[in-house]
Amino acid sequence: VTLNLYPFIEIDIEHCSYAPTLNGNRTVPMEQVLDVVRDVRGRFNTDRCNFLLDWCHYQIDQYFNYKPPTIKQVEEMYLPYTKRIHLSWANGDGIGRNHGNVIPNFQTYCELRDLFREQRIVAEVMEDDHLQPKNLSHMIEMEESYKYLIMREKMVVNRISNNK
Repeated sequence: VTLNLYPFIEIDIEHCSYAPTLNGNRTVPMEQVLDVVRDVRGRFNTDRCNFLLDWCHYQIDQYFNYKPPTIKQVEEMYLPYTKRIHLSWANGDGIGRNHGNVIPNFQTYCELRDLFREQRIVAEVMEDDHLQPKNLSHMIEMEESYKYLIMREKMVVNRISNNK
């Protein structure tokens, strides 16, 4: 009923890393978070409950040898329920300064954006100074460059189509 009262509100449920926490416990694995999203969608007959994929958490799972879904499984099983992606990079265990880093290079950024072309990107990066956000500025530059490449690609395809 509440969802009907607020038609512009969506609920995103983010998965945490399945890595051991400070007290030695683990959080809920990605698969179970997706099950919750599917259950909420089914019970309330809505598509306004979404799985929020956090790329940094996905990488941390790999570091701790928890086998997250493959990229193909992410595409097939998770992206249909995903509208937003937290896009950042993890180094090693993802603890402290190893969490929420900028994507290491433009090629990797493009590969991830190609995979997540239909989702909104949330640049979730750590900053030393939030008044002068260097990491966020770098992510914005990569996104603008990526969009430029996509535009150029479409122009080339259109020229080829028009010359046939």
